[in-house]
Amino acid sequence: HDYATARGLDEATSREIEALHGEALRNDRACGALPIGGLLEIARRRGLGVATVDLRNSGDTAGSHDRVVGYGAYVVNEGDAPIRSCLEPLLEKESERWTEIDWIAEECSVLLELAERSIRSGVSTGKPINIELDEFSERLHLMRATFVTLRINGQLRGCMGTLVAGRPLAADVARNAYMAAFEDPRFRPMKADEVDGLDIHISILSPSEPIVFGAESELLKAIRPGIDGLILYEGRRRGTLLPSVWDSIKNPMTFLHQLKQKAGLPAAYWSPTIRVDRYTARSFGWTLADRELVFDD
Repeated sequence: HDYATARGLDEATSREIEALHGEALRNDRACGALPIGGLLEIARRRGLGVATVDLRNSGDTAGSHDRVVGYGAYVVNEGDAPIRSCLEPLLEKESERWTEIDWIAEECSVLLELAERSIRSGVSTGKPINIELDEFSERLHLMRATFVTLRINGQLRGCMGTLVAGRPLAADVARNAYMAAFEDPRFRPMKADEVDGLDIHISILSPSEPIVFGAESELLKAIRPGIDGLILYEGRRRGTLLPSVWDSIKNPMTFLHQLKQKAGLPAAYWSPTIRVDRYTARSFGWTLADRELVFDD
């Protein structure tokens, strides 16, 4: 498959692996579908969990984007301690790289301009812009997951993004800006006369990590209001709320209820199989009318 198609298929396969859905795997999605399925069945019987370490394809490393092969790395764990001990070196290394994206106004402005260019390309050609990474600084080559949020006169006009880093930062922003403008299912595709009034907001996500809890009350105590973005997994369902949502929701219980509903579950729903990961975000934006760069606290 080409890069974009393969990335979508691999993300879907990875979600099935994390959800222990071995029966959903096929050989055209994972060449080891049968042994992976057996491992997931054993994990399910023994109450184990699966966490993704990384998900990439050959287009991210050494090959072209025309035809790619995908690779996934996972940890099967019992409780929190084993996975932390296995992943700690990776998380520490990733944390060090994460600080490299600290508030660099010039590069934030480049990303916002890139988002605008991709939206204007969508209006004129029906496609996002093509990214030539050589045009950008090395920091914008880092593999990062991002969300792009669009507003007009303070009202949401589109928000799309990725939770797993699978593209260089510049490419992910360009793609998600296009998606927010034209493929958010909640809104009609953007028209040319709307673009100049846009408020563009970019969130660069940190790597996510699991929250350890046994009951809903423990989860609520572990949530950090104003800091955490959350990803909720339950079976085949998944939902996320960005840290910026705390601007309008101050109460952890209300935040969790909204998260459940985002995943397609009732607000009062609870199950011992619910998994929740947390992440943080570097967020910034501007209004195209004045282009005054604003960073979120």
